[in-house]
Amino acid sequence: MFMSKFQTLGRKIFRVVSNQDNGLTVLCYHRVMNYLKPGQFPNLVVNCSPESFENEICFLMKHYNIISIEKAVEGLQSGNTLPPGSLGITFDDGYKDNYTNVFPILKKYELAATIFLTTDFIDNDKNLIWTDRVTYLIDNTKRRFVDIPGLGYHSLTNKRQKEGAKINIIEGLKEMNSGEKDKIIESLHKELAVEIKNDIAKGVYLSSGEIFEMNKSNISFGSHGCSHSILTKINLDEARLEIINSKKKIEQITCKKVKFFAYPNGTPFDFNSEIIEILKTAGYEAAFTTIYGVNRKGANLDMFSLKRILTGKSLQGLMKNLFMLKIKG
Repeated sequence: MFMSKFQTLGRKIFRVVSNQDNGLTVLCYHRVMNYLKPGQFPNLVVNCSPESFENEICFLMKHYNIISIEKAVEGLQSGNTLPPGSLGITFDDGYKDNYTNVFPILKKYELAATIFLTTDFIDNDKNLIWTDRVTYLIDNTKRRFVDIPGLGYHSLTNKRQKEGAKINIIEGLKEMNSGEKDKIIESLHKELAVEIKNDIAKGVYLSSGEIFEMNKSNISFGSHGCSHSILTKINLDEARLEIINSKKKIEQITCKKVKFFAYPNGTPFDFNSEIIEILKTAGYEAAFTTIYGVNRKGANLDMFSLKRILTGKSLQGLMKNLFMLKIKG
């Protein structure tokens, strides 16, 4: 599988650099599942198949020290040195395939990971996270185009156009405040004329029983908010409830303290000093972004804006991403 000269060289470079690097790399996955036909399952954030995920895990075990997020954060906070080439594995949103497809692989290799849960969707069969809802509507419509005020005209005549429309519409909605975003999605629902069944979310997100079972093993859980609202797009009182109530719900399920938060969307525009202060007051010890980079000790390290690497769709893509990260330092 890795016979090319670039891949062979990449392995050697990773082995050398990983042993010299005292920083912390954190990967951010969402979903691990086999690709299904559009409409069968919300699939915009599928990272890879279970087979590809296991290949990635085997690759990472050879070139990094995979440690728990708890150990990673403790190492960053303390005077202790992190293991060379430290790497943490995280998942956002809380999809059921994290249990069915990811958990068995992590158990097989005795590895730790952290899942950041969007708590309104635990034990939920009826509602989709808003990004999944948009994906479902576009996948299932028979309309050949949609024209949305503020988001423009989008052709929907083939799979490629639909994929592009999903990405562009979702990115556009992220720029809106929560109320405006919800109105646009309702309008989109009417325009696309898609029937949403009462059990639309059945089998999509984790149940409390699955969370409890994984938490007895090497899987820990953090908060990703309640509704997956971008915290800077809602008022501070709403943000406070997202931060506090999600923490309480996870602690009720796991019977363990929730220490970590992952910002929905996670760009520098999706959190601020006021949000960070709420997190600290609520008892969180660190928060994770989707800002690209490695976390290193020093005066510039902020425990409430820790960096992560969004994973791609293939091992080759992940290798290239990590390789370039090493080159940039």
